[in-house]
Amino acid sequence: MTSDSNITKLSNLSVQWEWEGDKGVWQQHSLDIQQKISQAYDNGNSEVIINQTEEISLLIKFHDMVQINQKTKFMRRIRICIELKDKNGFFTYEYENENKKWFIYNVEIMIKIANTIENNQTLLSINYQNQSYDIDLDKLIEINLNTKVIRKIHCIKSMAKLPLNVSTISNKRPLDNDESKENNKKKRNISKSTPIEKSAIRTVTTVVGKVPVDSECVSMLGKVHVYYENNDVFDCMLNQTNVGNNNNKFYLIQLLEENHSKKYYVWLRWGRVGYTGQNNLEHFGCDLDEAKRFFCQKFSDKTKNDFYYRDTFTKYPGKYDYVQLDYNPSKSEKVDENNKKQLVTIEQLKNLPIPESKLDKRIQNLIQLICNIQAMEEALLEMKFDARKNPLGKLSSTQIKAGYAALKEIETYIKINKFNSAFIEANNTYYTRIPHEFGRNTPPLIKTIQQLKHEIELLEALDDIEIAFTTLNIDRNIRLNPIDQHYEQLKCKLYPIEKHEDIYILINKYLQTTHASTHQQYKMEIEYIFKVERENENEIFKDVGNKMLLWHGSRLTNFAGIMSQGLRIAPPEAPVTGYMFGKGLYFADMSSKSANYCYPTPSKNTGLVLLTEVSLGKCHELLHADNNAHRLPEGFSSVKGLGSISPDLKNAITLDDDVVVPMGPVESTNVVDPKGYTLNYNEYIVYDTKQVRIRYLIKLKFLFK
Repeated sequence: MTSDSNITKLSNLSVQWEWEGDKGVWQQHSLDIQQKISQAYDNGNSEVIINQTEEISLLIKFHDMVQINQKTKFMRRIRICIELKDKNGFFTYEYENENKKWFIYNVEIMIKIANTIENNQTLLSINYQNQSYDIDLDKLIEINLNTKVIRKIHCIKSMAKLPLNVSTISNKRPLDNDESKENNKKKRNISKSTPIEKSAIRTVTTVVGKVPVDSECVSMLGKVHVYYENNDVFDCMLNQTNVGNNNNKFYLIQLLEENHSKKYYVWLRWGRVGYTGQNNLEHFGCDLDEAKRFFCQKFSDKTKNDFYYRDTFTKYPGKYDYVQLDYNPSKSEKVDENNKKQLVTIEQLKNLPIPESKLDKRIQNLIQLICNIQAMEEALLEMKFDARKNPLGKLSSTQIKAGYAALKEIETYIKINKFNSAFIEANNTYYTRIPHEFGRNTPPLIKTIQQLKHEIELLEALDDIEIAFTTLNIDRNIRLNPIDQHYEQLKCKLYPIEKHEDIYILINKYLQTTHASTHQQYKMEIEYIFKVERENENEIFKDVGNKMLLWHGSRLTNFAGIMSQGLRIAPPEAPVTGYMFGKGLYFADMSSKSANYCYPTPSKNTGLVLLTEVSLGKCHELLHADNNAHRLPEGFSSVKGLGSISPDLKNAITLDDDVVVPMGPVESTNVVDPKGYTLNYNEYIVYDTKQVRIRYLIKLKFLFK
């Protein structure tokens, strides 16, 4: 049954308002639109204009059961489906005309049918198109009382889904290699890629417009920009993955406008993810309408969706999925009316006449480290994310959440150890939403908890990078060093601590005496320590007592997001299985346990760790993993996973009178899990971000043996 929060009411009936998409596929309107339509009908209106988005308005005509796009004038059928509880679902009725075509009953008749069924009756009389009819719901016929003509009627169960901000997928058949079937229309210039030739990493630099022209469109670079009208950016990246058939391909479409004249082109590029692929440039002269028509038709051919309705995109079997990008100019550039304000990376500004930074050299070094776009790209490439096809900072938070949702579905199959065709489709969904680059290899099925955790880490990194691009923009009109601009935008004050200071000596001792014996592949050496004051963090801090100074480590690429937004808990869309004690913030009293999450290597041996003041309150102590540990018993404020080794509390030091530093050396706790595996080291988890405030940031050098 439908949950109360997803029900639209009309005349005391539970209903769904749906519209007919391409090839007769019905889709629900969003709940708020459904409610507005119902309200308009209940108010006695014969038609109503509904704003679907800021740019798209729909005229709903109840008599004709159609909706008309006020911008494109496209007309589509609508229908109302009513919940029939005895049949467990939403249904609509249609009648067959003399030409064997099925037509929709209007709202008034559907309400009468529903009321008849509710009263356990089967016969009703209606007036429709100036004719009188008797309907027999048992025999499924309608009789014209004037002509005595009998028509068939039928009852259809709605399969339409509520539109999501994420798309869905079900690839059940082999995919056609339709990219090789491009028609020879107009002027064209088709090139083929060398099978082993891979494209260079694509970094967003300065662009005209809202999105960069594809770097492979070499002949037009610098001459054109991607065309847009208000919020409609005529750029789309489509993706399709089918593990069973080793399909992992993309399709790029861009409508281009010349910078200094009104001439238009449509650029197409398609191929296997990670490869340049083939391309084609269509010429349209000054005919913008024809260029837009071609662009929209190509989008429809590849996805079976209307480009103007992409906010309610639905994935169809055998068709491409739409990778939702974020065209907010704050992500890539800030362009004023003279097109002078643009995002520029630190690397690009090295040769420009810019003022000297006013920051301490150690802070400058740190800002360059955590805002390094190339490092972000390389980290994601190591995790098999296709950073070539998706410029960093452009993959929308909606698309990232879609990735989490796909992993959550995969999690359900891993839990029950069921790796059937539905499980394979769930993998297809994930790889389609979050494009990966596997070369010519078949995308691997995500079948283990370890693989699931790896993908969760990828999405967490993407999320932090998305935040970094949202936060960090450089305005060349401001006479301020770009490093200083980045520092100000983080809204996080950093104060270098000198090596002779007591707190530096204490932190170094804490680091060395809690380095675990199982993590001896490297030694750790402190380069810098910073005292951290994040904006408003002290004001919102929730002190529930039992405060400890604990370690937290993460990849370098995550720290711009962490410093600007603080430590964050995984979103509801994320699978819970990837987190030993549920979705929360994890800390350790063993330095190397947290340092491992920096993922250092002999060639990339710089890392950052935090020392965080954590207000634990009363700890719920657990011996083994519990994905639902966030559901704390009454009176508890945190979870402590008990390890077999921990710092000896008799060596603990107290800061600021009430913050405990669990200094080493370490000792055996004699903790044993009678059910099996015992944690090596303690884990501390809180489920409220307000119980945490970052106190120190430590830059480490990992010295591998």
